Amino acid sequence: MPSVTEYEKLLTPAQVAAAFSVDAKTITRWAKAGKLSSIRTLGGHRRYKETEVRALLAGNSTERVPDPPADPVSLLWAPGVIGVAAAARDRLTDGGITTVRDLVACTAVELAGLGLRPPHVEQVRLALYRRDLALRGEIVDSKAA
Repeated sequence: MPSVTEYEKLLTPAQVAAAFSVDAKTITRWAKAGKLSSIRTLGGHRRYKETEVRALLAGNSTERVPDPPADPVSLLWAPGVIGVAAAARDRLTDGGITTVRDLVACTAVELAGLGLRPPHVEQVRLALYRRDLALRGEIVDSKAA
């Protein structure tokens, strides 16, 4: 029988999320996207190899770990979006909000100052909520998995 030291240490999504300073659901999305491999327990829960996580943290991996805050704000919506969502996206970029990081640093009042009306702000909140993010000073209520 193999000794305990021969087994790879596995981490929970919460442990990996804490290491990357992201939400645990983000880790699950990375696994689904193939950026991080996962192993399923008998109960169906994901576990991650500690050595792979450490390699990603150290930058020794050939895979680039996604940095959602550095994503362009336009990626919050589908390319063909129309209506209020498209207007919100356009007003953000016209107002100099180019990345998700820039957006989450704003408050709803600051967005209103950029010309976003309440329906536009709600579209922004919804788009951020889908990524488990929120405007500055607001709280994200965790979605069901």
